[in-house]
Amino acid sequence: MITRQDAPLRAELILEYAADDPENGWELDVFSQGWLVCWHGRDPCQFSMVIEHETGLVRYFHYTPAQRILNDYDAVRGDSHPDHRWTAPPAGEDHFA
Repeated sequence: MITRQDAPLRAELILEYAADDPENGWELDVFSQGWLVCWHGRDPCQFSMVIEHETGLVRYFHYTPAQRILNDYDAVRGDSHPDHRWTAPPAGEDHFA
């Protein structure tokens, strides 16, 4: 499980920028399934990232509006690209499948 303290550390590690970086900073929005990372270095409608609470799995979204992710995550989750480098894959699932 990823805690409120772990999420910003993981986001900074992944994006390689501090939240308060003037050109590439980011914000973290908590919602029921995880944390939505809105990166100011890219247009948020083109790139968003979610760090899931339970598994720590990081999912990348392209061209999915942030509000749609926040309001209807279960419906758009399958449109994302999972990144298993940040967590162990579920039992029976290959990292590169």
